[in-house]
Amino acid sequence: MRKAAVREDRGPPRVYGEPKVGFFKVRVVARGPWVPARIFRLCHCTVNGGDGGQGHDWAGTCDRYPPLRAVVGKLLVDPCEGVWHANSREITEPDYYAMVFERALEDENAV
Repeated sequence: MRKAAVREDRGPPRVYGEPKVGFFKVRVVARGPWVPARIFRLCHCTVNGGDGGQGHDWAGTCDRYPPLRAVVGKLLVDPCEGVWHANSREITEPDYYAMVFERALEDENAV
């Protein structure tokens, strides 16, 4: 007899084709492991410290509006991809960095 799966709180529904900035955990393959993912805007504006060539997360006070970018694991991907809608859960920033650190340790200790 199968146990009923416990559904996680998915939060508000996301609209296909309209990604939002945030931190996520994603299943790249069905029933695969959770992979850390992030959608962000990397800005090099002249207002918030971009003069030195340093990128920073976009803020409302920036004088430029950079495009969205997304990282799944270590890969740069299209943020409008369907993977964000069916196989992802929003997480907090500390949880995202904890997942990144755990994956780095797994990669380092892999034989």
